[in-house]
Amino acid sequence: MDKITSMNVFVDVVEQGGFTPAAAKQGISRAAASKHIIQLEKHLGAKLLNRTTRRVDITDQGRAYYDHCKQILSQIEEAESLISGEETRPEGVLRVNVPMTLGGRRLNQLICDYARSCPEVKIDLGFGDRPLSIEEEGYDLAIRSGEEPDSTGNWKKISSLGFLVCASPVYLTHAGEPWEPHELAEHNCLTANLSPEKTTWILKDRLNKTQEVKVSGNFASDNCEAIRQAAINHLGIALLPRYMIDDDLRRTRLKQVVPSWSVPEQGIYAIYPRRHILSPKVQTLVNLFQTRLGDSPEWNRRLYGVVS
Repeated sequence: MDKITSMNVFVDVVEQGGFTPAAAKQGISRAAASKHIIQLEKHLGAKLLNRTTRRVDITDQGRAYYDHCKQILSQIEEAESLISGEETRPEGVLRVNVPMTLGGRRLNQLICDYARSCPEVKIDLGFGDRPLSIEEEGYDLAIRSGEEPDSTGNWKKISSLGFLVCASPVYLTHAGEPWEPHELAEHNCLTANLSPEKTTWILKDRLNKTQEVKVSGNFASDNCEAIRQAAINHLGIALLPRYMIDDDLRRTRLKQVVPSWSVPEQGIYAIYPRRHILSPKVQTLVNLFQTRLGDSPEWNRRLYGVVS
């Protein structure tokens, strides 16, 4: 049995929705396509497809096997193209996963620019904040922010993520303005969620001496946009990424508090499968992110009448 050919036939049956169109794509007879699947199921000892006279449905085991086949066949194609020197430009399907807020507000524009400059690449863009098993889930690239990734794939830092402690001028007028980190404990602080580590804020002075402060308040969320809206609506003090509040600072909807103290930056990381060869479609997009974002993006550096 030619396992690679059988895997290709199986993928085509799933994607084309039946044996006849898959056989036509492969340039073989319907009977030959069916034989490939029968041999594959016999070899695996598992049923991959449920066949009726009208339709072909993939089984749960078939779905899992399909995902792995797509990844394996893609890697084979990339390796062959690179070794033969045929692939001189990015092409093929590029599955990317980006954080919900950072992706929507900042990265999606860059990905659109990439798609325009690389028309032979088909972008499959997903959004999410959960940790990914990038190889098992079949992604070519994931972008995550925060601490260094604890990942089975390879990763590299592509930029940095700045944060700011902020509140609306209306809130500060009524509640008073804190100037030292310990004063934050006396305010209604809007936290990322209810877990203990997210209610401890770390700030540093100009000598990089850090101070931790335990904060609390009547509003917590796992969505940064919800926290931003709560801050704009005068509910309390928030710790938010600078890229989210850049326009709010400019329009004075929000104002930096404890301005003599800053928040340690975190990283923005590109995570990709552990391969010896990084495909041009992935490398090109990672390079674009690095070039356009830089070590410290513009939104991390802009100031609007505040001390940083």
